[in-house]
Amino acid sequence: IFPEILVGLQRIYLRNYIIVSAKLLELAGMLAILLLGGELLIIITLTLSASLLTNLAMAVAALRLLPKLKLRLSCDRESLREVAGFSGFVFLGILGRMILSRSSRLVISIFCGVYEVGIFQLASKAGDLCNQAVSQYQENVSPITGALHRRGKFRMLGRIVLGSMRWNSFSAFGVMLVAFILIDPMLWALFKVSTDKYPSLALLSRLFIASMYVTVALRNVPHRFFLMSERHKLATAIVFGEALLNLALNIVLLWHGFGATTVIINSLVIKIVISAVVIVPYLSRVLHISPLNFLWQTVIAPFIIGIPATIYLVWLRDFTSLGAWPMLLAGGGGTVVLYFGLLVCLIPRRRLAKYVHKLFFARRRHAGPVEDKEDADERA
Repeated sequence: IFPEILVGLQRIYLRNYIIVSAKLLELAGMLAILLLGGELLIIITLTLSASLLTNLAMAVAALRLLPKLKLRLSCDRESLREVAGFSGFVFLGILGRMILSRSSRLVISIFCGVYEVGIFQLASKAGDLCNQAVSQYQENVSPITGALHRRGKFRMLGRIVLGSMRWNSFSAFGVMLVAFILIDPMLWALFKVSTDKYPSLALLSRLFIASMYVTVALRNVPHRFFLMSERHKLATAIVFGEALLNLALNIVLLWHGFGATTVIINSLVIKIVISAVVIVPYLSRVLHISPLNFLWQTVIAPFIIGIPATIYLVWLRDFTSLGAWPMLLAGGGGTVVLYFGLLVCLIPRRRLAKYVHKLFFARRRHAGPVEDKEDADERA
């Protein structure tokens, strides 16, 4: 509850400070336990305690920001009915996301055994790491979307949604391109696992990365936009329908002897179909932009800009004999120059100079006309 309150209060930075501090303390405690020969039970206790203390710290921060907020046990039917009108659908959406993320491993363990689950779990790690690297910006979408929708700033809201999706898509493609092509040295560097010993691991990992890219580029921002703009029923229907369809097809495919690879392929195909049939047409209509132009700005353009970086990464993988970490460092550095460098070059010079000037040289104005608070918030 309290992390979301801080997000709603537009104190995301405060929430992030608490999380980072707690994670550093948890890491230090875990290293100390391992060095002292501690057992797994002690590590689990430390992790749970750190999670509890993190949320308690956020509770203290939220209560200080909202001194009139009081927590007490009560039963108010009218309030419960009002909350259930929104939270009920949100809960179903959370349940659907849980089914999407957890049911595949359970179904694979039933039909294929523990070995396939281990490979499946290991293959998902590269995609999860990429998602964590590029998904932080999405946290800003919910409070901004809610504030603009409440004030009726629909034109600016459309620009924010489209701009957020473009930012997510470009950043996700640059990060995931390195992991997609250099998945073999990445798995060895992180987990000391050779894809020569497990042939299906590289394919599964690449499928996971592709699925995660579709999620980041076309699904995460629209989901938050739907929730905060009174379209929570649509968001719930999409997530829950996808979860049930994905679970049903996974059971059917595994029942007929297909392997774990079909599970992630099935998930990827369903995700692409729903994005193409439901989300892209709906957003195109809401944002008043053609579907082709929408796909060009959010999906096609990153692929075109990424061509030089792709050629470089393929050359680095196939024609050099670097170790795992040197190859990842060389691949990441080259991608920053070729992909993100080209992306910066495409920004008009006047706009880029304006951004740099605001970032480093802009000063607060203490004189001049006082602007309307709503206009100031909109500009911010």
